[in-house]
Amino acid sequence: MQNGSCSLEEISRQVGVSIATVSRVLNNSPRVSPRTRQLVLKAINEKRRVRGPQAGPVIVGVEVPSFHEDRMNNLYIQEVFAGLLQSARSYSIAFRPVDLAAQRRPGEPYHELVMRLGLEGLLHLGASNRFLPAIEEIAEAGFPQYVIGTPVDIEGVSWVDSENVESTRKGIHYLLGLGHTRIGAICPPMLRTHEERLEGYRRALAEMNLPQDPDLVVKRRSAGVEDGVNAALHLLTRADRPTAIYFAEMEMAFGGLHACRQMNLRVPEDVSILSIGDSRLIEFISPKLTIIKQPVFEMALRAGQTLAEEIQHKDHHVHQEYLPCDLFINETTGPVKT
Repeated sequence: MQNGSCSLEEISRQVGVSIATVSRVLNNSPRVSPRTRQLVLKAINEKRRVRGPQAGPVIVGVEVPSFHEDRMNNLYIQEVFAGLLQSARSYSIAFRPVDLAAQRRPGEPYHELVMRLGLEGLLHLGASNRFLPAIEEIAEAGFPQYVIGTPVDIEGVSWVDSENVESTRKGIHYLLGLGHTRIGAICPPMLRTHEERLEGYRRALAEMNLPQDPDLVVKRRSAGVEDGVNAALHLLTRADRPTAIYFAEMEMAFGGLHACRQMNLRVPEDVSILSIGDSRLIEFISPKLTIIKQPVFEMALRAGQTLAEEIQHKDHHVHQEYLPCDLFINETTGPVKT
């Protein structure tokens, strides 16, 4: 077995089948009856939950959707892994990046997939709506999971996220206090997290009795720098362009700064830029970005530690919480030009 908590021989003795049959189950071979498959997987699952003193490190899969090497350049993912590695210093954890959708074999249930991969727990970097059924299926099999950066309404699944609605509301009120009344919002419509950020944006405008102009809200399918450039240009080329733009993802904000340079617009004299995010890169970018700082490192650290404790001590408690954000006022926001 990959996780070191049991062996093929142990499982074969317990179920009363050959080692070759156990191996075929792990390799999702069709040459195994459904009843035998369920018996073997049940035995594996039970062995996974009992960790002796000589057991190796906890094998935790880190589910990165559409995982490939280039995604490790993503600022958010880098910060998450920094927090996870810090949690591994206190607990015996081995983190393994996985892409469940890509690694799943045709017709293979997700809960069987995680057992075949030898995982003892799962951390999800976000949870898109299309993947929620898979998380629910895995949860129903009693498999420990933790979602970082997206709240999910699935029984038995823990999650941690930054406080999106209130932190965004406060950030928009800060811009309103500078005299900005036409504030654009750029957001990828990917996760519940982004929906909450747009809710905070809309709530702040409503509290000041300002009109909700749908043309000032631009959604893009992904959250990269290029998406931020294109979305910002869409707003900045309008005759009645906004005087400030809020970015619901920080890499998109970097693209927004590039778009301003393309149009010879000064930041913040001509347009103010506000983003939510957490990256040390803002220290090296000019002008320095004003951000609603997410505690990404802290979220990942908490998720890694909590999941490791749950697996090691076989003590399942659902943890669902928002962590507060702080507004860091830097060089990309200023009073509206009169």
